[in-house]
Amino acid sequence: MKLILGLVTCFKLVIIPNVYGSSLVEIVKGEFSSDCIVDKETVFLKQPIDDSKLYIRYKVNCPNQAIRYSYLDSHIVRTMRQVLLFSLDGDSVDLIKTLVFNEPVEYKSSTNWLARFRKLILGKSETSKAIDNIDAVSGATLTSNAVKKSLRKIELIHSEISKSAYD
Repeated sequence: MKLILGLVTCFKLVIIPNVYGSSLVEIVKGEFSSDCIVDKETVFLKQPIDDSKLYIRYKVNCPNQAIRYSYLDSHIVRTMRQVLLFSLDGDSVDLIKTLVFNEPVEYKSSTNWLARFRKLILGKSETSKAIDNIDAVSGATLTSNAVKKSLRKIELIHSEISKSAYD
C-alpha cells in the first residue's frame, strides 16, 4: 500500500494510507460519487481554535445536491494517532469516518457507533448535550472521547468559518 505525507489541520504532519489517490483532496473525493467536485479551501480564522488560526476544509459539490463541507482532524487518542474525516451537509453531520487509527484495532470506533452522530445539527445549544449523551464504546473510552472532542472542534471551526462569511 502506498503512503502519502499529508498536511492536516494545525499543520500536524501525518502519514495517511494512500487508498484513493495521491492527495488529501482525492482521499476526501473517494468518499463521494465520482461526479462530485472537491475543492480544498484554506481558511484563516480571526480567533484561534486549538492553538491555530489556519485550517483546511474541503468543499464538496455534487450534482443535484447541496454543497457539503468536509474536514480532516488529526489527534492522539492515547499514545498513537487517529485521523477522522467529517462531512457536513449544511450544519448537519453527514459522515464521520476513521481514515487512520494507529492504536490497537480493538479500540477503534465502529462504523455503527460513528453513525450515531449522523444528523446532529451543529451550532445549536443542545448539540453539546446530544454529543455527551452518546454512550462511549465499552473498552474504548479514550477513543470515544477523542471522537467527541474532535467533533466539538470541527463544530467550532465550521461555526467560525460560517460567521466570517457573513462579516
